[in-house]
Amino acid sequence: MKAGIVVRQAGLTDLDSIVALEATCFGVEAFTRRQIRYLLDRAKGQALVAEENGRVVGWLSLLMRRRLNNCRVYSLAVDAASRGKGIAGSLMECAIDFARAHGCKTLSLEVDIANHAALALYVKKGFFQCGLKPAYYKDGSDARAMLLML
Repeated sequence: MKAGIVVRQAGLTDLDSIVALEATCFGVEAFTRRQIRYLLDRAKGQALVAEENGRVVGWLSLLMRRRLNNCRVYSLAVDAASRGKGIAGSLMECAIDFARAHGCKTLSLEVDIANHAALALYVKKGFFQCGLKPAYYKDGSDARAMLLML
């Protein structure tokens, strides 16, 4: 990852930046302000941001599902201008470390089948494709379910 980029725990002070990042990266699929507030303030799991020169350029939300011994990557977004710097990979490494530290046996996620960069990142991190979710997104596109054995 490029020097000057810091990954840290997200808080409510990051809400505006995360809402803007979600909207830019995901459009109609973006989480609402209310949903993001919940993920930051009340959800069981971890929320991280990546900052470059004091500006939020990436974020990750991870939810714990203890009864399943699983953590789920709920959202991962990196600003288009900051891609290619290892930010998504660093956020994923933190998510993997968190899941392991909390006794999870698996880490799961869904990703748009057309998002080749994300698919490549997840495969590089050790995820395997475990299913297809037809018409998963609002626009009717499919998602690939992926799983990492911890």
